[in-house]
Amino acid sequence: MTKIRELYWYVLAAYLVALVLGAVALLALVAATNKIGLIAVGGVGGLVLLVLASLPTFPALYRDAGYVRAATDWNPNPWPYLLGGALTPVLGFVVGRDLFGPRINLALSVLSWLGSVATMSLVYLYRRHRFVGVP
Repeated sequence: MTKIRELYWYVLAAYLVALVLGAVALLALVAATNKIGLIAVGGVGGLVLLVLASLPTFPALYRDAGYVRAATDWNPNPWPYLLGGALTPVLGFVVGRDLFGPRINLALSVLSWLGSVATMSLVYLYRRHRFVGVP
């Protein structure tokens, strides 16, 4: 049986920090060079890293909600957060297919994924703080 721990919310907070650091790194790259190719490679590489960093947030949120239910009086349901975080960009991709070209639609869907996971993490951490006091 997997041990439920208190530290799962750190994954959500770390993703938010990584998102901010990624945006700062991209802005620093733009400020440091005027080479479009280097900026594009850095931007795409940063997006790939941020998408990969977003994946552990889903099991972390689910496990943290289990911990909070077991340890406190707050009874969070993780499914609205998880489904909202995952299905919003998928729905945007399906709808955007008819509105935008394939490359623009893919780029918007990736950015939507990052924003959706960030929103999921922020809302959950805010509500967790309101009910539990930590973080």
